[in-house]
Amino acid sequence: MRAERAWLGKRLKEARLFAGLSQNMAAKVLGVPRSTISLIESGKRSLDVLEFKKLAALYQRSWSYFVREEQVFDSSVLPRDVEQLARIAATFTPQDLSDLILFAQFLSSRVEQKR
Repeated sequence: MRAERAWLGKRLKEARLFAGLSQNMAAKVLGVPRSTISLIESGKRSLDVLEFKKLAALYQRSWSYFVREEQVFDSSVLPRDVEQLARIAATFTPQDLSDLILFAQFLSSRVEQKR
């Protein structure tokens, strides 16, 4: 259970950072101290459904973004455009790669919201 809370906390933190929000901003929306956001993101505190709903809306993410497991795929049959993206990304700095991953997750969540 704790590992699941830590995984969810990590996803929440990534979404908050990608949205450009501070822990203080998120705390104000929930009506809790900033330390509560820190505890949630570190997996040391669970959150109730209403808190989860508020954070998902604040971070502009669907619920599924936070609860789905990463999809596994066969990298030997990647589409040509994905191969091209991989070649370009191979030249990125670690920070640029991290930003690219966050952006890809954002785009993926938008596709899921349209379904």
